[in-house]
Amino acid sequence: MQKEWLAFLLPHEWLGKLAAKVKDASLLATWQGLGPTAQSECARAAQELQCKDLIPLSFWCDAVPYNWDRSQSLEVMNLGMPGVPEWMNLRIPFTCFEHKRLSANTFEQVFGILIWSLQSLACGEHPLQRHDFLDWLPTDKARQRLAGKPHGLRAALSVVKADWKAFKEIFHFPGWQGDEGCCWLCKATVQDMRSKPHTADMPLDHWSFLRRQKYEYGKPVSTLLAAPTLRVHQFKPDWLHTMDQGCTADFLGIFFLWILLPKMHGRNQTERIRSLFVLIEEYYAQHPVQQRYNTLTVKMLQKKPTSAPKLRGRASEVKGLVLFGKLMADKYCRDDDLVEHSVKMAAHHLNNLYTIVSNRASFSPAAMHTESFKLRSLLKALDAHHPQKNMWRLKPKMHLMEEVCEKAEDNPLDSATYRDEDWGGAVARWAKRRAGKNTVASTAHNVLTKFCANSKLPDLC
Repeated sequence: MQKEWLAFLLPHEWLGKLAAKVKDASLLATWQGLGPTAQSECARAAQELQCKDLIPLSFWCDAVPYNWDRSQSLEVMNLGMPGVPEWMNLRIPFTCFEHKRLSANTFEQVFGILIWSLQSLACGEHPLQRHDFLDWLPTDKARQRLAGKPHGLRAALSVVKADWKAFKEIFHFPGWQGDEGCCWLCKATVQDMRSKPHTADMPLDHWSFLRRQKYEYGKPVSTLLAAPTLRVHQFKPDWLHTMDQGCTADFLGIFFLWILLPKMHGRNQTERIRSLFVLIEEYYAQHPVQQRYNTLTVKMLQKKPTSAPKLRGRASEVKGLVLFGKLMADKYCRDDDLVEHSVKMAAHHLNNLYTIVSNRASFSPAAMHTESFKLRSLLKALDAHHPQKNMWRLKPKMHLMEEVCEKAEDNPLDSATYRDEDWGGAVARWAKRRAGKNTVASTAHNVLTKFCANSKLPDLC
């Protein structure tokens, strides 16, 4: 198999540049931007590495479309510094490459290079040799001069972020199909969502997950799990994909299509959809939202007559209609009808959940747990007792909602990927080609060069 070169921005090198500008590396080792659970994980990592000042890093990977017709995608990876509040939006690219160039072990080899750099940050010294244990190349003269010398920085991954598809395909985590466990954090199965009134799944610790993964399921273990101090429960389900484009989009799609539309004015489905969109535009006029829908069609609620309803759109568009759903439920759902009253209460709890999570100053884990449990219980009751079978069909992301909102103490927005998704779009623009030879090395090199040219080292006041 032919080997290809790939360009990287190594964490131990760009962290050294940041530390040199800040002049006090301890300012980078703040945990102020982390929640209590993430801080306890950093404390554990600091104890394992026997260091006082530990810099927490976040890692994100996903595929983003990057050509004009969105037929090709780019695998993108970045790192951030979630502990520094002033740099919450800071993202540093690690590497990127075209999805069509993937081979069987590409991700494992890329993660091997990341781990090599993280090992340097774990021990506080520059690497003694290249990641492949070979002698330094002529292009590595600067690295060779620094080999073995202390750089005074200690850092470790505090969170790994991705959508469920990436967790499944890149990290080999359990998926949402089959009778096996569907979660990497507990022993839950998809069937548990229907059979248990309140999930009592036993959590999986790091070593139990590895044992189950290798010996019970016969699946490979991701190389990234060999990173210093990293544990499987630091791979966080994402709020954007779990709620905005998952449970929330499912609930609003069913509510709009089967509860609201029959109550709208119009002689047919098209006219009733138009009436509903008029109400949405009136809502936008009174409630400013980050991003608005420009139109609404039946296929945006249900692609095919046999498919499950789902409100399709960008995460910010779906999120902007959560309060609208609550207001419409108050106006159109009858309290003397058990189903409509349950839908009304579910819309209230969904809106309350978003209000609690979005208000960081007064965020309450206990309130989040309560609202999520009530919402999930109502949806399970609607699924179990609704006269029309599978109308409120529960999907596997309902379990991820439980993990995010009922079993966690940190604010889900701390590990959300809103900024990462936006940043991925910027990388896709940098990766667009107009001329020249298209190779694996050229794509990554061009992206990293453009990033360095367009981005100054940030100041930390």
